Amino acid sequence: MTLITVFWLSLVEGVTEFLPVSSTGHMVLLAHFLGLDLHTPEVASFIILIQLGAILAVFAAFLKNISRNEIYRVMMAFLPTALVGFLLYKIVKTILITDPLVVAWALLLGGIVMLLADKFLFPKIKVVQNGKIEELSYLRAALVGLIQALSVIPGVSRAMASILGGRMAGLAETEAIRFSFLLATPTIAAATAYDLYKTGLSNTNLNWQTGLGFILAFIFAYLVVIFFNKHYQKLSFTFFGWYRVILGGVVLLVLLN
Repeated sequence: MTLITVFWLSLVEGVTEFLPVSSTGHMVLLAHFLGLDLHTPEVASFIILIQLGAILAVFAAFLKNISRNEIYRVMMAFLPTALVGFLLYKIVKTILITDPLVVAWALLLGGIVMLLADKFLFPKIKVVQNGKIEELSYLRAALVGLIQALSVIPGVSRAMASILGGRMAGLAETEAIRFSFLLATPTIAAATAYDLYKTGLSNTNLNWQTGLGFILAFIFAYLVVIFFNKHYQKLSFTFFGWYRVILGGVVLLVLLN
């Protein structure tokens, strides 16, 4: 990969990691249209590994304010996602992450789900007590993690699934967004560690492209976390839903023609 390719992939990762639009899906599509071979271990590992740089932005931004009770619920939510990711790792790495059509369909269908949820589901949801993460039952936390596990399909979006799961579990909107940010930490860290374990430490995944991508993804993601931690609630699921529907539809038209 060239320097400019690394820059654009890292920018896309950092900007989209915490938005309900699928950072992995965006990187897969960008890599495809840049002419990269998604079936090569180097490209697939790069897409997975630089996400760790983005997730470290959460530590730098606001993990110092997390409580012990929040940590317990985050870890409970992480378990179902970890189990699904472990069982489907080979399919994700060799099939799903290499097919831009899968991403396009996931973006489109996920966008429709977001539009329907924002219009019909969310207005009817009652928050649990004060809708706080600390008051979430462990069973409901596990439910959030189970829904987040759908994001093993590139294009579904980990953030979309976890925010949707959080709202369905009874969290207030701002708390569901915060829970999504916090849950990203063990989820992406585990995915990165497992990929390194499966592929081994070699020039295929540990090279200057990955190192630079890691640093750039951290910088871009940190700026996004700071901004959207203040302004996220102003952008509804409807906004992101229409974005996904339009992008997914356009990409499908291009790929199928």
